[in-house]
Amino acid sequence: MTAFDPLFTDTHLLTNLYMTHGCILTRITSRSQVRYDTRGHGRSGKPLTPDFYTSDRYADDLNAIIKTFKLKKPFFAGWSLGGAIGADIAANFKHPLPFSGLIWLAGLPYLGDILPVVATPTVLSFLPGLQDTTNSTLGLQTRADFVETLSAKNDVVPYDTKLAWVGNSVYLPPAVATLVLGRSQDPTRLLEEGSLGWPLLILSGTTDKQINGSATIAKMAQKFKNVEAHLIPGAGHIVFYDDTPTVSKHLLSFITRVQLTKTYPAVRISPLAHSLPLNNLLVYLEMI
Repeated sequence: MTAFDPLFTDTHLLTNLYMTHGCILTRITSRSQVRYDTRGHGRSGKPLTPDFYTSDRYADDLNAIIKTFKLKKPFFAGWSLGGAIGADIAANFKHPLPFSGLIWLAGLPYLGDILPVVATPTVLSFLPGLQDTTNSTLGLQTRADFVETLSAKNDVVPYDTKLAWVGNSVYLPPAVATLVLGRSQDPTRLLEEGSLGWPLLILSGTTDKQINGSATIAKMAQKFKNVEAHLIPGAGHIVFYDDTPTVSKHLLSFITRVQLTKTYPAVRISPLAHSLPLNNLLVYLEMI
């Protein structure tokens, strides 16, 4: 998706990581990143059978990427719905997981009971239109409306960029959207791995119209022993587009910390998190 382009042209990241094109997988030792279209999206396959969208199939995709690119202990970063793939990783790979850590970029933790907790009424209102196979007008309008709520700086997003985003959303057909959004996930292993110290980085914008970052932190951070969360002022759902430098800074800092420590250290409580009843949470409100 063109939304990721700012990250893949950011000079700070390019200096420290080898960038190549899909979702982001970062191999610390060779400092490489790989991004790919998840099932049903972009140029990836779009079969109309539920068995193509089971949790183990998503894990198979990642296993293929690890083997193809010869990655060793990569990080997984998922944006929005892509964040839920972290649950597929935990559910289908043995402990210890073959991923050094998990990164949610305004990410949905998993598909299930968490959705109405962290998803805003706005994005929930889009679901019928995204999945309707009978009303093409509603489907196209919903996709346009979806794009209009991605950036907190919507008025200055170039028109051709918006067209590219709308075009990408059209590549998720309604029937496929139903299968992707309706698939079953079990978060049990995700929470287990979190309690065992699997590192988690949460990056969300304070003006996100689709995912409530504060709700994600309040619900999920207490489940992870080693968690770092940053609420970025003025950034929307497409947080890495709205504030690429800040997101890049936190990505590299998190990756470096995990690389250098090797083990999972205790995480202190940030003074800025005093109002949140959480344990083992490091939360910063970035002041720009």
